[in-house]
Amino acid sequence: MMRFVIRKSKSANQGAEGRLLVAELAKIPKKNMENFLLSSIKSYHYVVWNVRFYWSISHKGDWLAVAVHNKPVGIDIELNQPRDRSMFKIFSVDEWKTLGRKSWLNFYRGWTAKESALKALSLRLKDLKSVVICGKLGNKIYLKSVDRKLTAINYIIGRKVIAVSSQNTGN
Repeated sequence: MMRFVIRKSKSANQGAEGRLLVAELAKIPKKNMENFLLSSIKSYHYVVWNVRFYWSISHKGDWLAVAVHNKPVGIDIELNQPRDRSMFKIFSVDEWKTLGRKSWLNFYRGWTAKESALKALSLRLKDLKSVVICGKLGNKIYLKSVDRKLTAINYIIGRKVIAVSSQNTGN
């Protein structure tokens, strides 16, 4: 079961605040909290009550986004704002056909989908081209990377564009 939260950050240390929010969403008992907080610095999964869960954290400006799931998950948040149009080259012609007309909103929908997918796959930004947008239906963007298929769900809240990705069942 996936859970996620998007909120204004209450702390200058968004990483620590995010991990505390993960612990809250995952319902980690207080007695396990210190162990979780120490291990969460280097890992994006944790076992409590013999159940493994995964999480992802993203922040943009003073906004914080956190996702927790029972399978690998990624989350990304961006502000829909114009930038250098050369960034549109990040997507292939086929990806733009899937996303729709070239606009900043569609750019950020695709960007957050890809970045959240990278996180769910434990890949880095340098691997961006290895994740391909291959379909879209409503607010869902379908992606693939080598032998894995993922679904990203986009949310638009004011100027914020958020995507939460996880691997499709069966891959």
